[in-house]
Formats: sequence, C-alpha cells, structure tokens
Amino acid sequence: MIDPLTAPALASNIVQFVDFTSKLISTTHNLYASTSGAKAEHLELEAVANTLRSLADDAAPPSQRIKNVSSEESTFIELGDMCRRVSDELLCVLQSLRVKGSHRGWTSFIQALRSEWKQKEISALQARLDRIGDILNTKILKNLQIKVYLELQELNQENTRLQAARTHDIAFLASDVQAKFGEMGQEFKKIHEKNKSTESLKQLVLAAKQGRTYSAEQQILDLLHFEGMENRHANIRSAHHKTLPWIFESSTSPGSGRSDSGFVEWMVSEDNLYWISGKPGSGKSTLMKYVWNHDLTRMNLEKWAGSSQMVIAKFFFWIASRTELPKSQEGLLRSILYQMLRQFPYLIPHALPSEWHAYTSRDLEPSRLRSDDLQLPELLVAFERISSLLVTKNIKFCFFIDGLDEYSGKPNEIIPLIEALGSSPNIKTCVSSRPWNEFEKAYGQSRSRKLYMEEFNGPDIERYVRDTLEKDPTYQELQEMENTTPDLVKDVVDAASGVFLWVYLVVQSLLDGLLNGDSIANLQRRIRQLPKTLKEFFKSMFNNIEVFYLEQTAHIFLVTLKSFGTLPLLGYWFIEQEDDFAIKLEVQPLSMQMTNFGLKQMRKRLNACCKGLLEVQFNEANNSDNASLSSSVPFQWKVDFLHRTVRDFLREKEMQDLLTGWAKSGFSADLMICEALLAQIKTSPQEVECLHPEGPVEELVSIFNWHMLCMKPADEQSRARALALRDALKETMQRIRAAAGLSGETSTTDLLTTNLQEKGL
Repeated sequence: MIDPLTAPALASNIVQFVDFTSKLISTTHNLYASTSGAKAEHLELEAVANTLRSLADDAAPPSQRIKNVSSEESTFIELGDMCRRVSDELLCVLQSLRVKGSHRGWTSFIQALRSEWKQKEISALQARLDRIGDILNTKILKNLQIKVYLELQELNQENTRLQAARTHDIAFLASDVQAKFGEMGQEFKKIHEKNKSTESLKQLVLAAKQGRTYSAEQQILDLLHFEGMENRHANIRSAHHKTLPWIFESSTSPGSGRSDSGFVEWMVSEDNLYWISGKPGSGKSTLMKYVWNHDLTRMNLEKWAGSSQMVIAKFFFWIASRTELPKSQEGLLRSILYQMLRQFPYLIPHALPSEWHAYTSRDLEPSRLRSDDLQLPELLVAFERISSLLVTKNIKFCFFIDGLDEYSGKPNEIIPLIEALGSSPNIKTCVSSRPWNEFEKAYGQSRSRKLYMEEFNGPDIERYVRDTLEKDPTYQELQEMENTTPDLVKDVVDAASGVFLWVYLVVQSLLDGLLNGDSIANLQRRIRQLPKTLKEFFKSMFNNIEVFYLEQTAHIFLVTLKSFGTLPLLGYWFIEQEDDFAIKLEVQPLSMQMTNFGLKQMRKRLNACCKGLLEVQFNEANNSDNASLSSSVPFQWKVDFLHRTVRDFLREKEMQDLLTGWAKSGFSADLMICEALLAQIKTSPQEVECLHPEGPVEELVSIFNWHMLCMKPADEQSRARALALRDALKETMQRIRAAAGLSGETSTTDLLTTNLQEKGL
C-alpha cells in the first residue's frame, strides 16, 4: 500500500517529469552557446539524458513493495509507466544524436528533435504529457486530499495514545496541509503554461515529508512500547491520606521532629543515586509511586536542572508478571527509552539510526521490523547515544526504578545496569529494593543517600490505624461508652515493626471483631494473639477458612498462581461450574443485571474462600473511552494477590502440598482456566470495541491459547475435553465476530490452531 503521506512526493515527481519534458520539447533553451561554442552544462545531451532517467524513475512507485493494489495505486503505476515510455522514446532520440555526433549547429533541443521526428509526433508526445497531468489532477490529487487529512487524524490519535510530545506540531502540520491543498487547487491548472511551476505542490511535499517523520517517530515509539508496561505502577495502592510527607522534610524544615531522610538534599545536589529500602510489606513501592508523581519532586529536581529541561521517568519491576518484559533488563530499558524519546522525539534518529532509516527510506520495508529486533545490546547502545547528547541538548533526566529485588535475574546482573543508567552527569536515579546483601553493598554505603522505611513510617502507620478505626461507627460507640479506652492504635504501631502490610491485615481483623461485637478488651487481646510475622499471619488466615470452602479455595489460589494473565473477576465466577458448562453454554452476551449479579457473588466468594489474600482491582486499560459501559464492565475488574509476599508464601512447597491436597482429584489449573475463559468469551458483549486486536476479548483468547499449549492431558478423557474447548473457542470467535459485523478469524485464533496441531492436539 502507498502511504498517503508518500503519495504527494510521487505526485510531485510526476509533475516534475511532465514539466521538464514539456519545456524540453517546446522551448529554445540553448544546447550550445552560440558565440563561444562552449557547452551549456545543464542542457548538454548527457545531462538531459540523466535528468530524464532520474525523473522517470522517481515518477514510478516502488511497485515491488505494493500489495493489494487499490484503484489509486493502480493509477500511480499507470502514470509511472506512461512517464517511463515517454522517457524511453526521448532517450532513444538522445542516443541517436550522440551516435551521429555532428550536432549540426543545433541551438536547442527542439531543433535536434525535429531533425529526428516530424511535428505530428512531437505534438502527440505533448498530448501524452498533457494526459498525464490531467489524470494526476482528476484521479489522484482530489482523493489524496481526503486521505492525507485522515492520515493526519490518525497521527494525532497515535500521538495521544503514545503520549508523545508532538501535539502542537501535528496540529500546525494539519493546518499547513489544508492551506497548501487550497493553494494547489488554484495553481494546478497552470501546470502546462509556459514557465509556470506548482509551488504549492512542492510545499505540500515538504509538509507530507514532515508528516512521515512524525509517523516514523510514532512507529519507533510503538516498537519500544510493550503491553503491561504500566500495570505494576497502576496496581500499587496510593498512599493513605496525609501519609509520607516526611520524605520532603529536610534538616531545615521547621518542627520536623524526626531525623532527616536526606531525599530533598539529594534531589538538589549533584549526587546521582538514592536508595529506598525496607522490610517486605513496609511500603517501598507506595512511597516510590508517591514521590514520582508529587509536585515537590519536580520542583526540587528543577532546582538541580537549572536552565535545562527536566524530565522524570519511571519503571516498576514486577516479579509476578506473567510475561518477561516487566521483570527484565530489556523491559527496563524499553520503558526508559520510550519515556525519554516520547518527550524528545527529535532524538529518535540519533538513538536508533538503523530503525529510523528503515521507517523513512523507500528502499526498506518497515513491516519487517519487530520489537524482538531490539534486544538488550541494541537498547544499551541506544541509551548510550542519548546520554552522550544530553549535555549539548540541555536536558536532564531523573529515573525512579522500583523493586530491584523483583528483577527476574540475579542482583549482581541488575546492579551494573543501574550504574550504567546513571553514568551521565545529567541523569539521577532513585531505586528501591529489599535490603539484600548485594544491594546493601552497592547502595548502602552512604547514610545520607538511603532510607529504611521502618525507620520513618511509624507516624504513617499510626495515622492509618487511627483514621480507619475512628471512621467505624461501632468503634466510636465503644469509645463513648467505656470510661477508660486503651490505646489500640499504639498497640498496633508498637507491634508493627514498620511492616505496613501486617498493619493492614491487623486492622481488617479488628474491623471483623467490631462487626462481631468485640469489646475494647477483646480487641486488645486479639492484637496480642495475632501472629507477628507476615508468614505466620497468612497461615492463621488459612486456618480460619471454613472446611466447606477448602476445595474452592484451593482451586482459586492454584488458578491465580498459574494464570498467564490477570484474570477478570467474572472469569472466576465460571470456575466452579459443573464439567462441560462452558461447552454447553450458549453464545450470547450476559445482561447487565446478570453481569452485576455475577460480579457481586464472586466478590463474596473470594472473601469467604481467600480471606483478603486476593483482592479485586479496577483495570483502567479496559475502560476504553470508545467502549460503552455495558461492554467494559465484564473486563475492567481483575483479581490479583494482595501483595507479592502472598504469592511468595503460596509458592512455598508446604503451601503447594496443602492446596494440592485440598483440590479435587485430577485437578488441572490450565484446563479450568480455559473453561472459564471460554465461558466469559461466549458471554462477552458482541461489540467491535471488544474485538479489535488489542481489545479485551483478544486478550482472553491469548491467555486461553497459552494455557491450552501448557496443558498436559493425563488421560484420553482430558485430551477430549481440551480438543472440545479448542473447537468451541474457534466457533465462538467466528460467531461473535460475525455478530459484530467483522469477518474472518483473528491472528490469535489462527495461531492457536497452528500451535495445537504442532503439539498433536
């Protein structure tokens, strides 16, 4: 396909060919100077021949790259062929003249041409040139205007999606292109008049070239971007109201009343690294999310930046991610490069010159480029190229990188990369991790450039506990009724040892006690009896699960541990249905009433079976502006672990043995996930917004695909169920796509069929 932003250049090339050739055969520009006999270089025979060849070649589209030719592209090919034929005929004349070599005193090319052709042939050639111009005007440029406008609209939409800093530039370009098309409409009719040129078309070509530049920037940004890049950050709980302000207190802050974290001094200094550490569950990620997005962070960093432009970027490692990039060095570099280059897209050609050439050259196919082509070495080189430019470009960056302990490799692998990221004097880096020995050695040597959460978060814990309890009406009544009220808040803070997650679980237990009518004395005893470590607390929560729910509990936890993607809450509703429920289910969207009922019931079931160790999260990615309320509801609520420590706890052998013992005989998490996903896909809204390649239904199909490939049927019956699920999904996708007015299978469904055939299913 010819890019609409490439088409103006082709049109201009055709105009130049017609213009040059028309002048060549109708004017009396000298071939030889009449007085001195010296050659006029720009019109000597060799120069004429070269110019004709070049213009004819440029007038033709690169047909070897055009597939699925449209009528407009067919016209371009036709015009290119017409230019070549005219060129070939004139080149034959020029070759004949060179062979004869006498020049016979010609003073113009037209005189030379008349020595070889009759006037009738020359007139016919001019008529053919006129026809090329007419076709260009009537069949190409009028349609091209609409297509260019649509292309610019898509550029603007992509700019918004990628959050690239080209909003103003694209708006200006659209206005400029509109003006150029208006001027060109007035000028184009003059193309065949003597000594007239289409200046507006030339300007349009320049504008279209700028549009192609913006398009290339977007495609390279998209090459760096990856699915799930923002998921970890989005799922971290925001800080409780009025907690964490101490991070911005300095030794000069009046009445701070506590030791200084040194964070403010670090931000305004030339030191390049700050380390946030602490126990598991102490709130490190919450603090990183808080400072990254705080106005005071930017204000202080701008003091360091001075007259330079200041940009803040982030990356949150996620060991629980079902895909590799969010927990890898490659994912870190992709995210950092993406954020740097979307702010300063003019750096893209410097950072990734090969990829830039591929997207801007007519000789290469950008479609051949994939994100997999950018491996760690190429990404490192790209970062080094940008770093070397920061001083001259007057730019400074600050990176906030959370969860180094959630990197999938060894600590000694990620530490050198962090050092490389901060090697430029124009880059600062704030990192967080658990206090592992490797990180202590690398980052813990400077007392003023690190903090441990448990040394600072006591007042935050106190505020959270007090605010939560005092909002409870029963607690308020107890305080009013009892003459002496022990300080429960102090009891919790003293026992917390800085572990905010433990405090959260304790407060939930206290709220349960208040709901059950516990007195203040009973609440105090409850605090004393609760386990003091997270692991023991998790075990005690398991001990409180009713025997009736043990099998369901095991299935839910094993499914969540195994799931390739974070599953929708509604998917869990289908998990405990009878065998073959998904196969027998009709392909029909759930009503809004039934959807809300299922979501409400599943929340209750999770509370009963999982005791708060799994939580329901709102997923903004599936709350598309283009989707209706009814189409987004089934997908926007997801289920995940309360905290990484819960996942780590459940992966221990002791807990794996316990859950496997509770599960029913022959249980397969892969099979149960596929059945639940098929049921949700069958009952999904049959709307285009849900079925586009990056939509929620395709996401479910991808997860289904992964688990189908992981499945290892234990017997012939299990194998038959797997095959039935595969066939049912294929038929379901065909039916819901047809209902939405879409045709054909999706690439995901095709891939599933191919992979399962290779596996022998």
